[in-house]
Parts: sequence; structure tokens; C-alpha cells
Amino acid sequence: MSIIKNLFAKGFKASTFFFIAGVFVSMLVTSIGISSSIAKQQLLNTRYELGDVEQYELMIQTNGKIDDSFWDKLYDILYDGSGLYVANMNMPASFAKDVVPRVYPEIYKGDKGLFPILKGKYFSYENIKNKDRVALVGKNRELNLIEENEKKYVEISGTRYEVIGIIGYKNKQSVWDSSAYFPITSVPDKEKSNVFSGYMQLVLYIRSGSIEKQLESLKNLFFEVGIELMGAAKIVENKQTFLDAISPKYPGNYIIYIFFIVSLINSINIAMNWVSQRNFEIGVRKAFGHSEGNILSMIFKEMLLLFSIAAVFAVLIHFLSFKVLGSFVSLPEVFLLEAFLVSLASAFILTVTTVIFVSFKTLAVQPIEALRS
Repeated sequence: MSIIKNLFAKGFKASTFFFIAGVFVSMLVTSIGISSSIAKQQLLNTRYELGDVEQYELMIQTNGKIDDSFWDKLYDILYDGSGLYVANMNMPASFAKDVVPRVYPEIYKGDKGLFPILKGKYFSYENIKNKDRVALVGKNRELNLIEENEKKYVEISGTRYEVIGIIGYKNKQSVWDSSAYFPITSVPDKEKSNVFSGYMQLVLYIRSGSIEKQLESLKNLFFEVGIELMGAAKIVENKQTFLDAISPKYPGNYIIYIFFIVSLINSINIAMNWVSQRNFEIGVRKAFGHSEGNILSMIFKEMLLLFSIAAVFAVLIHFLSFKVLGSFVSLPEVFLLEAFLVSLASAFILTVTTVIFVSFKTLAVQPIEALRS
């Protein structure tokens, strides 16, 4: 704290305040932006956290050949632990008035389906066979369900489904948390022509056994009923890393880069002004035997302290704001430890860069000229 007192005592109150304020804004944007990018990266990575599952993405032309008998034939050729769901499909739902959420009509054989069940139970083969209007919903939509007679419901494209389970993970967000899931045989009546005619994107998955053999069985079924397989591609795990999260591949990170550069320019300008106003002090220190290394060390400590104060304060405000707002609304981004570490690293980089620029002016100060001035 003596460094801060010295700066204020030397008449740098305004410049010190604006220095800290500028860095604070930059670090706050950095902390929020990095947390957001990392949260998105972790969210996307949950696509590959469904257990020991192999998957194939299929594109088919149904040619109007999908009917009730097709699902019976499909179930018969499925291996135990394998299934199929319709991908990239959106339908209006009562739990999401603001958006049209993703839905996943599914059929599977075995003890459980593909998606992570958090509460309740998964729909069964009996539900699939009987075309029961039952559904699972992502945990982010649990509070938006319709409640009647101690049961919960959701309306999907005008059709009411009883909610029997919640999808998601207990301690983390996932890409599945805002969607709806139901038996592939109970697609809303008004959506059947959209789903089962024309092109369909499907995902075939299997928990054990050969997915290639399962795919061959499926191809034979398609050929038998007159469905055309347009393409099949194996889904390969492609998890993103921390470096991906802070890289330019996320457009939102450009805002962080811009604020970082603006903060750096602001810091260098203020630091240069400080050095100009402290020529006499620097000259006296040199005259009394202080080495240039000692003087640069003093300036480095001042810069590092100011940058660190701004960074810690920015991260603290970020943390408290998410704690307060998170008690009222569900926030997709969270405060992350990585954001704190990146902010401190940014503060150190800003410090080193600023001192490098300032050092040229500091080293140029001559004791005699400083004392004369």
C-alpha cells in the first residue's frame, strides 16, 4: 500500500484513478468474456460425454415410406444398447415461448436411451410401441412445465405430453439442457408430414458391439422399404481445449482483444506522463547511486500493483454480479477460475509491456539535466 500512497502523494491522484479505472474495465470484459467462451467450450464438449457410445450421422430421403410398420421392423434389427434419433429438428414448445427449442424423437433397444437422465425415468419400448405421449425435458426447462393433478406436462407443437423425466447432469450444464425428448412414434400429428417425408437427418448410436454391422443392417432395411440413404459419416470426438476457447474462433473474443489493446495504450500513455513528471525524482535517484535496474524495478512494482488491483477488483465484481443475478435468473455463463487466472496473466503482460515502453524514456533521463530542470 505504500506504493499507492506514494503515487497519490506525488500528485498523481487523477492519473492513478483513471489508470486503475481503465484497466478495471478491460479486466472486467476479459473475465466475463473468457468465462463465457470457456462455458460455451465446455457446453459443446458435452456432446461427446454420453459414455462409451459410437455414433453415425445419416442423411436419408424417406420417399414417404415411413409408417408404423417401419418402426417395428427397425426395432427388430436394432442391437441391444443401440438406437436412433432425429437430429437438428425444432418444434414450438410451451416451456420456451421465446425460442423454438430443439427436439429429439428417439427409438432404442435396451435398458436406457442415449441422453443423460437426471430425474424420473426414461420412456420405455412399451411407450414407443404404444405411441404414448410421454416426454423428457432438459433441466433448464423444468420450472416452465404445466402442472395439473400432481403431474407435469409440456405441449409440443400443440400436442400435450406427460413429462416423466428430466435430462441433464447434476453439477454442470450440457447441450441437452433446454430440449425435449419423446418416442419417435409419438411425433405431434401436425409435424409428421414435416418429419417423415422428404429428407431426414438421423443419428445412429450403439453402446456395445459393432456399429458398422448395425449400419449395414439399417442400410438393408432402408433398401427393403424404399428409403434412400444419401450419406453416412461417423461422428468423431472433437473436444475443444482451453486454448480454443480463448482463440479468435469465437468472435466474441475480439471484444476482449480490443479492450486489451485500448487498455495497453491507455496504460503506456499514463505511465509515460508519470515518467515525464518524475524526471527530477529519477535524476536524484541516479545521482545518489541507484542503478537503472533499481529504478525500473520500482516502476515495475508500481505498475504490477496497479494492474493487479484492477484485475482482482474486476474479477470480484464479476463473481458477485453472477452470484446476485444467478439467484434471480438462470445464466448460461458462469464465473470460472480460469477467467481469474487469465485476468491476472493479462495484468502481468500489460505490466511487462508497459514497463518495456517506459524503460526507454526512463533510461534516457540524465541526472544533471533532471536536476537543472
